[in-house]
Amino acid sequence: MKRAIFLMVIYFVLSQIAGLFLVVAAFVQSILRGGNMAGLTKSAQSSSIMTAGLGIVLLVSQIIMIWFMWHFHYLKPAKDFTGKVSWVVFLICVPLVVAFGYSLNCVNEWIDLPNLVETEMDGMIKNVSGIISIVIGAPFMEELMFRGAIEGHFLRQGKSPWFAILISGLFFGLYHMNPAQIPFAFLLGCLLGWLYYRTGSLWPGILCHAVNNGLAVILSFVYTDKDNISDIITNSTLKWGLALIGIIITVLLVMVIARIVLKPKPITELEGSEIIPSKVSKDFFS
Repeated sequence: MKRAIFLMVIYFVLSQIAGLFLVVAAFVQSILRGGNMAGLTKSAQSSSIMTAGLGIVLLVSQIIMIWFMWHFHYLKPAKDFTGKVSWVVFLICVPLVVAFGYSLNCVNEWIDLPNLVETEMDGMIKNVSGIISIVIGAPFMEELMFRGAIEGHFLRQGKSPWFAILISGLFFGLYHMNPAQIPFAFLLGCLLGWLYYRTGSLWPGILCHAVNNGLAVILSFVYTDKDNISDIITNSTLKWGLALIGIIITVLLVMVIARIVLKPKPITELEGSEIIPSKVSKDFFS
């Protein structure tokens, strides 16, 4: 648990530091444009730097976080990236995440939790840096952190696979800090966690994650005036019927992967200093 909390705190601190530089740059831009003190905050918030910079902030934070996990040996690249995975698994991943994602989105809309970052996300997908951060940066960094560094650590500690999958999925959901995303992220994280456990590779999860995020970006461009599935599929019976089909497809594809990929052998011993894998984390918890 310490490792998961520590990594999430590190990423939060990195993103806040990068965000601080963005805010300062936006204020400087507003001052240079001759803004008065009364309207300075408002003009900074609507600054083009703030609009375009959010994606850059996240992308920089993601890159630094990947370096941090790699440099301080939170990752096991020799195992997580070099394991052989059948090309059939990668082909299955695309319809798997599309079907599962659609069904989850329907349930998410039905729960109707508040979306605290809707405006920010709408701004990010209008900028190249934001799209890169969403479609490439987030899948790589988040899979490395939650599946590689956290779930993989639990598995190497000898924890139950279901414990490792559920806890890493829970942290993945909470990490988003947005009520509308937490249930979706938790369940998606569990699916990605199962893929990682079953295949022993991060690549299937990265692909699924990228497809899920990329599809969201594409749909936002295609349906610019529609925010929910209900706005696109107005027939409620059809919408929920497709959601049910999506769940059935998900279950069937998971069963196919389970037959293709042999169940991994349990790991009962830690490798090196797996409890606290780096000097940084030792200092942090001392």
